[in-house]
Amino acid sequence: MIAFLSGQLVCVEPGGIILDVGGVGYRVWAPSSTISLMPASGEAVKLFTRLLIKDDEMQLYGFASQEELSLFRNLISVSGVGPKGALAMLSSVSPAAFRSAVAEENITLLSKAPGVGKKTARRIVLELKDKLGPPEPLQEKRLDGVSSAGEEAVSALISLGYRQAEAKNAVARVQDQKGMNVVLEEIIKHSLKFLDHV
Repeated sequence: MIAFLSGQLVCVEPGGIILDVGGVGYRVWAPSSTISLMPASGEAVKLFTRLLIKDDEMQLYGFASQEELSLFRNLISVSGVGPKGALAMLSSVSPAAFRSAVAEENITLLSKAPGVGKKTARRIVLELKDKLGPPEPLQEKRLDGVSSAGEEAVSALISLGYRQAEAKNAVARVQDQKGMNVVLEEIIKHSLKFLDHV
């Protein structure tokens, strides 16, 4: 089992990325939430992974957080949900929103993911509600390492002309150093300092 990969980003492709790990190129399938966090080609990337073998074919799935990897494992354990369906679900909703939807039996939200109908959404709720437990508080740390105020800061930075990946990275660094309760104006100010030194 490959627990994680750490290497340099070669390129982003539809549905995944290619990662150079010690001179070996790994094709890693990933949800759009993870792909959106990818830096420029040649920069360092670490992904938590799950290797699946089917009909003599090995496919590697990668995630920006262990939480997302855990949800992927739970999703593919549900009857009728394969890796593609699990990635579609994780691309459509955040881990926090997914947990809440399962806990609240929100079939409508779960069935919005491409290829996931209401029947499959009901099965997901039935099989995962007890496994996932109650949803985490709304102030939790998000997949990309920013709070709701951080997400507003990311949008502000993007409107200033910064790429989404670099804006998220800067905001996550600020909140790692200053804490998750920093006000919006302070997040933007410190993020700009990081971005000016890139």
